[in-house]
Amino acid sequence: EDETAQYGADLIEGSAEQLKTAIFERIKKLENPATTRPAPTETTDETKSVLLICDARDRSATLPLRKFLLSQQLEVNIPLFDGDPEEIRQDLKENLQYCDALLLFYGEGDEAWKRSMLSEIRKVGKERVQPFASKYIYLAGEATDDKEEMIELETPYLIDGLNGFEPELMQEFISTLQAQDSQ
Repeated sequence: EDETAQYGADLIEGSAEQLKTAIFERIKKLENPATTRPAPTETTDETKSVLLICDARDRSATLPLRKFLLSQQLEVNIPLFDGDPEEIRQDLKENLQYCDALLLFYGEGDEAWKRSMLSEIRKVGKERVQPFASKYIYLAGEATDDKEEMIELETPYLIDGLNGFEPELMQEFISTLQAQDSQ
């Protein structure tokens, strides 16, 4: 019943034979992953992409932030929210693999959601050819004990948007991303 322990899990109800079939299908998918996204090109003038990970309930709350990022000539992607759980996980993994920068929008999601996303980011981060050019957590929505503690502890790479979006909040994120261009 613990949601964090179930993240990424599938529930199979049926016979032992159905369980075996599901296991073999999963192994087959792992051995032959379907690549739906082309690898990024090596050009230096390519538009930088930002993956904005958010809870589905935060989709509309991210609009001012997404508009700002688009105004900075950045490509902005958000996760899939509807569909097969495997497709949603695969899309997140591919987006994490190929984005240049990452923003974790911590608004309506709870602390367990934040931890599961950070865990997924760490896993995929180890597989990346290049590290993220910029990787931040953006606090939004209602203040919670966890968010307040992150501010109090001066968590690195934290953007405090609890009082609403302001373009100035994004200055360090954008500077870090642009600094990678000059290297």
